[in-house]
Amino acid sequence: CGRMSDVKVEDKIQEETAKIEQPTFKTLHGILLLEAIFDNWENIINFQAQPDDVLIASYPKAGTTWIQEIVDMIYNQGDAEKCKRAPTHFRIPFLEMVSFPNVPSGLELLSKMASPRVIKTHLPFRLVPKSFWERNCKVGPCVKRTSQSLSSFRGRADKSSS
Repeated sequence: CGRMSDVKVEDKIQEETAKIEQPTFKTLHGILLLEAIFDNWENIINFQAQPDDVLIASYPKAGTTWIQEIVDMIYNQGDAEKCKRAPTHFRIPFLEMVSFPNVPSGLELLSKMASPRVIKTHLPFRLVPKSFWERNCKVGPCVKRTSQSLSSFRGRADKSSS
C-alpha cells in the first residue's frame, strides 16, 4: 500500500516539475544572460549611479549575501534592528534583477532609494553601467575560490532536485 502512494507522489512531483518554465538565455558581448535581463538591457546599461553608491559585485554563490549583510550593518552602525527593516533584496537591490509578481525590479527599487545606496550585481565588470566608473563609485568585489563556488552551485542544485 505504501509503495502505491510513493508512486503517486513521484508522479505528482514529475507532473509539477514539468510545469516549471525553464529559463531562456541570450548572449550579450559574449556573456550569457537571462533573456529577461537581456530584454531590459537598455534600462540596465543606462542606469545612473550616484557618487556615493557602493556596488557589491560578485559571481553567484560567492558569499554575496554575507557581504550585503555586513555592509548594511556598517551603514547602520551595527544596529541589528535597523538591518531587519526589510528583506535583503529590498535593502540592497539587485541591479539587473527583473520584477516578479509583488517584487519590483532592482531598477525600480533603486529609483526610489535615497543616497547612499548599496547595490548588488552579478554582472561581469565589463557589463557594469559606465556611470559607476564615471562617478568613481566604491566597488566591493566579492570573490571565492572557483572550486568553492562550484561546490555551492552543486549543493544548491542537489537541494533543488530532491
